[in-house]
Amino acid sequence: MEKIRSKLLVSLGTLVTIIIVLLGLVHYKSVEQSLMRDIREHQLVTILKASQSSLQAILEKAIETSEILSEDPALQLWFREHGKDAYLQQMALQEIDGLWSEFDYQTVFAVNAKSLLYWQEDYRCLDTLSQDDPDDSWFFSTISQPVRTTLNFDFNRELNQTILFVNVLMGDMNEPLGIAGVGIDPSLLNQEFHKHKPSKNSRLWLVDAAGMICYSEEGEEINHNLSQILSSELVQAMVSDDSVRVFSNQLFNLQEVEVVKMNVGNTGYKVVMVAPINELLEVLNEIRRYTIGLSLLMMFITFLVITLLARHLSRPLVRLTDLSREFSKGHFNQDMDSVLLARHDEIGKLAVAFHAMQKQLAQVINNLNQANADLEKEQLELKRTNSELEKALVKAAESDRLTKAFLANISHEIRTPMNSIMGFSQILELGDLDAADQQHYTGLIVASGQQLINIINSIVDISKVDAEFVKPQKQKVNIGSLITDTLKQFQTQAQQAGLKLASHLPEDNPFCVVETDPVMVKQVLDILVSNAIKYTPSGSVLIGFQRVSPAVEIFVADSGMGIPQQSRELIFEPFFQLSTTDAVYSGGAGLGLALARKLVHSLGGEISLKSAPHQGSIFYFSLPLAEVNRSI
Repeated sequence: MEKIRSKLLVSLGTLVTIIIVLLGLVHYKSVEQSLMRDIREHQLVTILKASQSSLQAILEKAIETSEILSEDPALQLWFREHGKDAYLQQMALQEIDGLWSEFDYQTVFAVNAKSLLYWQEDYRCLDTLSQDDPDDSWFFSTISQPVRTTLNFDFNRELNQTILFVNVLMGDMNEPLGIAGVGIDPSLLNQEFHKHKPSKNSRLWLVDAAGMICYSEEGEEINHNLSQILSSELVQAMVSDDSVRVFSNQLFNLQEVEVVKMNVGNTGYKVVMVAPINELLEVLNEIRRYTIGLSLLMMFITFLVITLLARHLSRPLVRLTDLSREFSKGHFNQDMDSVLLARHDEIGKLAVAFHAMQKQLAQVINNLNQANADLEKEQLELKRTNSELEKALVKAAESDRLTKAFLANISHEIRTPMNSIMGFSQILELGDLDAADQQHYTGLIVASGQQLINIINSIVDISKVDAEFVKPQKQKVNIGSLITDTLKQFQTQAQQAGLKLASHLPEDNPFCVVETDPVMVKQVLDILVSNAIKYTPSGSVLIGFQRVSPAVEIFVADSGMGIPQQSRELIFEPFFQLSTTDAVYSGGAGLGLALARKLVHSLGGEISLKSAPHQGSIFYFSLPLAEVNRSI
């Protein structure tokens, strides 16, 4: 019996030990592979996306600000005239100072390619650049390259720190007027990366399309090629591919690392991150310890059970062996034989212990499953609550912003004519004026009053349309006749402005009849024609329509100053007015086009425009073609 027990102990013990060790190794390797796959496919990409998104937001904001400054008409005209116009200088420096104050950059600057004067915020001329000064080499290098946007790091003596400069060429790239740009504190890039870095020794670089390092935590690496740090083949593969990629098992500082690269939006730059594999897999050390501990525990329990089972070589032993195998697979619904439970020897005790373990494990698993289900439910509810709270906060913030913007704009627009009325009224009150002066001041007071009434009427009209107090009263309207009436109404005003006002009606159907609200259509036409006359210094204004099924498209074209690309959507916003040195008219509250768009939308149509600076504008608005007839 002892020999059989010993053989059973040795054979089963050896077998169980081998199985537990193999299962532990398989489990450990599978966990390692699964963890690395998850890290490569999800965690590293997600971390880099978070860093890239933050860096992209910072760089795109800086590039956008630099482009706004480089395209500023006053700054371009001032530089084109070699900086001789004091008024243009004041406007250009005011724009530089305004951008610096608004966006809180370290510095905002512009350099004249002719005079080589370096202008900064606070209306200062900081320096005159020289090709003999090594500190000024960045300018001559940048302006000689056919690249509109570049980055460079330089030490700013005034701020006593190294700054990341975003440079944008002004005017024609072949003959630039100069360079405009902003300076960013590199610590912002450090802060954004440290929020997301996956491990202690992870590194991040910002490189250009040629692989040159534009930013690194190690300052001495800046302006060096990344191939001096990583392999040339790896760098070439990264710069030639615009997709998000993970390069596994690379060498960096004699360590195996994972390398991830991603484009920074449309800036032409890439973010490259390396993370040591041994730091990414620190959790495996814990898994290894738990696996070894659990294996030893299982081996101890198994040998104890084998010792008890080996005392009686019989069918109960086989039965208990079978039951133990089922339990190890997680099948806790197996019924324990009543014969085994009734035994009073070791086998009976073992049967009772197995039965109790079965119930406890089943109860524990059921409790864990229920707890997991409850936790998932609570997490979903918490996410939903947080989402609703964020939406409510965003909505409240936007409402507050719009309210403040409206009050600020309307107070400014009303204050201007009111100041004129009060000022000229006080002059009249003093007396001692001849009849001509009295008539002149009275006319100014009446004009300011009319301007105030126009502002109030526009606000009331917009409010009525927004509140849906005004409903379109549709009837049959002859579009050709409506355009002819508008032409007669504004003919005198156009002649006084020295403009030619004409109409363009289709020859095959000059009188088109549709069902719409004639008052609203006439109001939109008045706004568009009035604006065209005001903002056209010379040339002509043309009114017409064309049938673009299933709608009638009415247009007002002028040969005026035109509208820049970046302002073509903003001009339809309340209180927005173009700011340009070519303006021939100053006045109004910027409500006309906003009202026109709301009226057109109420009629079921759309309003749009085509324009280019100094090439005129064409405003279109459509009316649904519910019914169109040819009228005699």
